[in-house]
Amino acid sequence: LIKPVASVAPPHPKIITITYQITVGHPLVRELHGEWVGTSSAQIMAASAIQRERFGGLDPATKAKLDQIIAGDRHRLLADIVRGRPDLILTDDRLFDDTHFDWWAWANADPQLARVLSGYHKVGVVRHRIIVWKRNLTLAGGERMRFEPDDVSSLDP
Repeated sequence: LIKPVASVAPPHPKIITITYQITVGHPLVRELHGEWVGTSSAQIMAASAIQRERFGGLDPATKAKLDQIIAGDRHRLLADIVRGRPDLILTDDRLFDDTHFDWWAWANADPQLARVLSGYHKVGVVRHRIIVWKRNLTLAGGERMRFEPDDVSSLDP
């Protein structure tokens, strides 16, 4: 992730992730001499709840409790993005069991988060999985990722 993300990042970027993966954000921030703006390392609680709901067979009380966990992670994410104003947001397209899950769509399902996230645009997909979003008003850094073969699977014009 380092080289392609660095190619679009401003100096000392503020970064947050929307993913279940706790291993994406903090190591990248350290390598880019940036700032982590989240209060948690990932949406791991929401991911667990989402995956459990996918299995089905839940009683209403359990479903309600899992929905609260998911809403709590969305609320925390919203507060982190509003407070921290990240230059870059990295999202994933998987859950724990490697099944497809669109974390950007998950975040945008909340109207308040959708309004905040509308201030970002996609600048690339690294390793066919990690989507990089850049704040529209972040002028420093490139708008298209520079990459080695196989680092990035797609770029937006």
